[in-house]
Amino acid sequence: MKNLYSLVFICFISMQLYSQRTETWSNQIFQIDTLSAKLSYPWEITYGPDDSLWVTEARNYNVVKIHPHTGGKRTILSLANKKINFNRPDKTGGQWPQGGLMGLAIHPQFNSGKPFVYLSYVYRFVNCQGGNNGCFFRTRIVRYTYNFINGSLGNETIMLDNLPGSNDHNSGRMAIGPDL
Repeated sequence: MKNLYSLVFICFISMQLYSQRTETWSNQIFQIDTLSAKLSYPWEITYGPDDSLWVTEARNYNVVKIHPHTGGKRTILSLANKKINFNRPDKTGGQWPQGGLMGLAIHPQFNSGKPFVYLSYVYRFVNCQGGNNGCFFRTRIVRYTYNFINGSLGNETIMLDNLPGSNDHNSGRMAIGPDL
């Protein structure tokens, strides 16, 4: 019973602290600033070890680096030539597949000998079934090497290929876990 009272007391104190913090925060004024405009459906935004924002553009198939203070941006990789057979007539006006260039993960030892960036993207239209049975695509996971001299990604290595996907809700978030 003593443990129950302790738990209730801790919850009460936590609620009081949270409500006080909320009141303090509610008096703050927030301002939204646009850091960079004209991005084509940004999918992944990763804060890189080089103090830049690394962004994937889902529909343009570009990887863009953005300076977090000035908003200056530059394309460091274009994979537009990797989209195979996407120009087909359909009721969505050719906007499929949902996803495009998706996830991005930067190797934890990026600045110390492993300048690798991993990407996932939908790369090939397979077919459509009749009626509302959907359309099917393939996804690829690749590794690129960052060139510190010219600031670009190159040397594609395919890590996983031919992963099944569809015209709806493809997912490609990436994270690098511990080496077991």
